[in-house]
Amino acid sequence: MEDKINHENTNEITCPYCGYKIGDSWEYNSEEEGEINCSGCSRKFNFSVNITVDYSTSKINCEELEQKEGHEYKTERYYKYTKDYKNGEWITLPEDDYKYYRIEICTKCDNVNYIDITKEEFDNTPISLKQ
Repeated sequence: MEDKINHENTNEITCPYCGYKIGDSWEYNSEEEGEINCSGCSRKFNFSVNITVDYSTSKINCEELEQKEGHEYKTERYYKYTKDYKNGEWITLPEDDYKYYRIEICTKCDNVNYIDITKEEFDNTPISLKQ
């Protein structure tokens, strides 16, 4: 009974007849396929190169870059809070107690800043940015 030779999807070109591994398989590029002579048993066999590429990504960590570049914030929205949650219920605030915020998001890392602003700044903000 014949031993099976692992010759498909291997890290090196492997002779399907004798199992000889071609040590410089990396020299064959992804465009190549064809016949090759085995240095182990001198038989010809077909070969092809299969290459798999995987990609990984991650967000830029601005804290690591802060001394060099820092965050790049873009104003996303302006908010006016007219209610507050106290003792398990929402209450409407008097107009003098409304809270106004500008929300900025870092274009590099999505870090969010909530910045207190005045009623005047909120009033002078384009409607498209108000929430």
